[in-house]
Amino acid sequence: MKTLPERIDFLIKEKKSSRTKLAALFGVSQPTFNGYFHSPRGKALAALTGRICELWPDVSRKWLETGEGEPYQAEQHSAEEYAALRAELDAVQAMLDAQQAENERLRSELDEERRLNRTLTAKLLLGDSTEDSAGKSKKNSV
Repeated sequence: MKTLPERIDFLIKEKKSSRTKLAALFGVSQPTFNGYFHSPRGKALAALTGRICELWPDVSRKWLETGEGEPYQAEQHSAEEYAALRAELDAVQAMLDAQQAENERLRSELDEERRLNRTLTAKLLLGDSTEDSAGKSKKNSV
C-alpha cells in the first residue's frame, strides 16, 4: 500500500467499517470525504491521521502516515482499556493533589507551632511576665 488513501481503505476493511461511518464520525459530508481519497497524494486525508489513530488506538501512526512498518502496534489495547487507565490515572492524580494540599496545611501548622515554641522559649529564658486570664501582665511571684 503505497498511498495514504490505500492504507485508510485497508483499515476500513480491517475494522469492518465504511467511508460513510468515518465521514459521519469526522463530521464531513460523504461526497467531501470521498473526494479526499481522490485528491493528489491524499493531502486532505493527512489532516485526519491523528483522529484515525484516536479512533483506532491499535493502529501504528508511523505506518498510517508513511507506510513503513506494521499496520498495528505490537501491544494492542481497546478504547475501554485506555479509558479505564485514564480514569485510574486521574484518580491517582486527584489523590496526589489532596495529599499535597494536606502536606501544605500540616507544614503551615508546624510553622505556626514552631513560632509559638520560639516565643514561649524566649519568654521563659528572659523571665518575662505571663498574662492572666484578663489579659493583664503580672510578674511571676512565689
